[in-house]
Order: sequence, then C-alpha cells, then structure tokens
Amino acid sequence: MVFRSAYAARCCAAGLHTASSENQSSIIKIVRFFMPLESNWGDSATHWANFAAVLFPLDLKKQAMAFWRDTGSGLSTRHASYCLEELDYLDSDSSEPKFRTPAPQKRSRHLSQQSLMLTQSADDSMDEVKSLLAKLATSEQAGQPSVDVKDVFLYPNGMNAIYALSEGLASFAADSKVAAYGWLYPETVNVLRQSPWGKVLSYKNGTEEELDQLESMLKSGQQILALFCELPSNIKLSSPNLHRIRALADKYGFIVACDDTVAGYANIDAIPYVDVMMSSLTKTFSGFSNVTGGRWG
Repeated sequence: MVFRSAYAARCCAAGLHTASSENQSSIIKIVRFFMPLESNWGDSATHWANFAAVLFPLDLKKQAMAFWRDTGSGLSTRHASYCLEELDYLDSDSSEPKFRTPAPQKRSRHLSQQSLMLTQSADDSMDEVKSLLAKLATSEQAGQPSVDVKDVFLYPNGMNAIYALSEGLASFAADSKVAAYGWLYPETVNVLRQSPWGKVLSYKNGTEEELDQLESMLKSGQQILALFCELPSNIKLSSPNLHRIRALADKYGFIVACDDTVAGYANIDAIPYVDVMMSSLTKTFSGFSNVTGGRWG
C-alpha cells in the first residue's frame, strides 16, 4: 500500500504491528522512494515524486485499508501518475537490505529544472486557491474579521484534513477529551477514536438534551479540549445549535471544529461560531466529483 509520506507509512505500519501476530509483524516492512539530490538539481525540499510503501501480509489487508480510508493518507490517482513518471529517477531505502536500490537512471539538468518549475507553479496555484477560499469563507456579518490566507491549510482530501486536525489538537494535551456532537460521518468518528485522545465523548443524536448533558459535565469541572460537529450532518442533514455551542466554548474554553462539507462555506455563514471550519473541496470545485482536496482554516 502506497502513501504520500514516510510518516504516514510509519503510522500505518504501527497500526498493523498492533493488530498482527508475532509472525505477521516480522513481515511488515516500509520502503521509502525518494528523489536523490543530484537528480533534483540540488533542491533539498521534499520532492513531490517522493512516496513510501508498506508491505504486509494479505491477512492484514482489512486493517491497512481502514487506515488508508479513514486518514486519507494514500496517493491520489494524479499523484500516483506523477510518481510513476518519475519512478526511474528515485532511490529506495528500507530497513530490509534487499529493498535498498539506487535509481535506475539519473536525471539530466534540463529535466531537473523542468520538474522544479512544475513544483513552483503548483505552489503558486495553491496560493491562489487559498486566497479564493479565504475570500469565500469570510463572514458577511458586520464587524466580523476577514479570514486571513495564512489561516487556510490545504490537504489532498477532506478526510486527511480532518485527520491532521484531530492529530494536531490531540497532541496539545495528553489524555484530553474530545466531544463528537451529532451524527458525524463514520470515518470522522474512526479518526477521533484512532487519534491520541484520552477519551471520545459521543453525543450522536445532536439534541438540546445532549447539550444539556455536556453543559452539566462542564459545570462539574470536567473539561474537553475540542468539539467536532457537522453543519449540516452527513446523512441526516441535521444542524447543531452553533449559537449555544459557541457560548459554551467561550465559557469553558474548548475549540469548536465544524465540517461544512455537505452545504459548503459559500452557502452558509458559520465562521463566527466556530474556531476551525473543515470542508471537502471536491464538492466546491467540481460538479463531476473528479477532483479531491480538503482544507481547514
């Protein structure tokens, strides 16, 4: 199974080691493919052709696919196509000696410069996308600040954005609690459970009564670091009481993370009530759903 980064491959392998027997665990290997500096014309930045593969017994396919699906860490088809074009110029490295191989070919200076120009062009395009998203996400309510382009973070797909946010927030405080409010997308719940949270509190009905329960818990002195919700929720299309959630967040000091994928930030104005808005850009930029992307800001 292939991943965009060695970090994602290590996370997948770690999960497989946990789920495997001793005999299976010894077979799990990571192979990293990377562009050597001499082929990248001295550029020390991570090259887009770099990727990593996890080799594992077929018996662990279900667990590997679950990680790939929930975290959004796999290669997109376009990324994979680019990697295939560059494969002959990549070295490989692994803890297993037989998987350490030099690149079959070395790039010419012309090809290296051409690749760098493509990468720089992609960076410029990402900046344009961030600027557009910041403009669209800015609230139309009077007195609300504009969304700064520096506060927009792009990810290859929506689930990877949610995964990155959950992992990042959970790392702030060991054993902290997170609330999952409303009927969330199943993969989002899986991500919260897999992240290093101390406890995931479930309020899956998204009712006022459950907000009463949350408020009572907070009044008793217990704390949560964040609350994840959707507006509207995927499948049920129910909407949380963001006004009340915002008031509770301000009073008890937790982060409100909202996924607006179903409606889109161009159709709703929820930024004043949340700290982080997540969205799948597939629905925003393509009526044919043939592109992927995610962001949070």
